[in-house]
Amino acid sequence: MMWGGARSFEGRRVHIALLTTGAAIWIAAFQFEGFAISLPARVSLVSAISATYALLAACELWYARDRELLSRWPTLALVVVHAGFLLARIPFASALTLSVASGQPHGTVVYVMAFEALFAAFCLPFLRVAMSKERAELAQRKAALTDSLTGIANRRAFFELGGPLLEWAIADRRPTALLLFDLDRFKEVNDTAGHQAGDRVLKAFCDLVAASMRPGDLFGRLGGEEFACLVANATMAQALHTAEQLRREFEAMHFPGLEGNATVSVGVAMASEAGCSLPALLAIADRALYRAKADGRNRVAPAPLVLVDISAGEMAHRRLELAAAIAAPAAR
Repeated sequence: MMWGGARSFEGRRVHIALLTTGAAIWIAAFQFEGFAISLPARVSLVSAISATYALLAACELWYARDRELLSRWPTLALVVVHAGFLLARIPFASALTLSVASGQPHGTVVYVMAFEALFAAFCLPFLRVAMSKERAELAQRKAALTDSLTGIANRRAFFELGGPLLEWAIADRRPTALLLFDLDRFKEVNDTAGHQAGDRVLKAFCDLVAASMRPGDLFGRLGGEEFACLVANATMAQALHTAEQLRREFEAMHFPGLEGNATVSVGVAMASEAGCSLPALLAIADRALYRAKADGRNRVAPAPLVLVDISAGEMAHRRLELAAAIAAPAAR
C-alpha cells in the first residue's frame, strides 16, 4: 500500500500484479513445512518483502515530478530509514523471536524495532499530507505565474524573475540582451481566420522561441501578441542573430486557414549598455520595436547604444573630443 500510494501520488499507474507479488510469495512460502514452523524464517521473509516495497516507494519519491517540494526530502529519508530497519530485522530474527517463544521479557532490539515501526506509521501520513498541501500551493503559484494559453511565464512572472536576473547580470558585468517581440497585424489574423487560428499562431511562436532558449534565459508573454525574452550573457551581435533567426523561422511557418504567413517584429536592447532596471530596459527595446514597425514590420531593429556609468571627468573629456571632431572640418 505504501508503494501503490506513492505511485498514485505521482500520477503513475499502479500495477496490481506487482502490488500483490509480495503476498503471493508469502503464501507460496507457506507451502513448505520447514518455513511454516520456523518463526525466524517467517520474520526474515516478511522483513525482506516489506523492505523491498519500502525501497520501491523511496524510488517513487526520488523520481517525483515536483522536485521543488521541501517535504519530499524528509519523507524520502523516513522511508529509506524504515527500509533499513526492516532489513535489520533479518540478522536479528532469532533475537526477535526468542523472547516470543520463551515468554521472556523483550530485549532492547525488540523495543527499538517496535518503536521505529510505530514512529514510521504515525509520521509518514503527516508527511504525505504536508506534501499534498505543498503541491497544491505550488500548483497555485505556478498557475498565477504562467500564461494559461501558451504555458510560458506571464507578465507578472517575467517582472518578478527578470528583475533579479537583470540585477545579477549587471552586477556580474555580464552582457544581457532583451528581445521584445510583437506579432505583426495579429488583429487581422483573429478577424479573418478566427481566434482559434490566432491561438495556434501564438502557441507555435512560443514553442519556437522556447525551443531556442538556453538554461538561464527568461521568456514571457507581456500581453496580447507581445512577448519578451531576457537572454543572459549575450552580446548585441549574438542577440541580433538569434532574433533574426527566430524571425525567419516564424515567417516560414504555414498555418491552416491563414492567408499568407504570420510575421513578427523584434526590438533588441542591451542591459550592459542601458545599465538600468527591467522596466527602463523594456522601454528602450520598445522604441527599437516601434522603429521596426515603422520601417515596414517583419524585421529586427537594435536599440541605439547608450553610454552609462561614466564619471563627470570622463564625460567632459568625451564632450571635448566630440567638439574637436566637429570643429576640425570647419578649420580646414
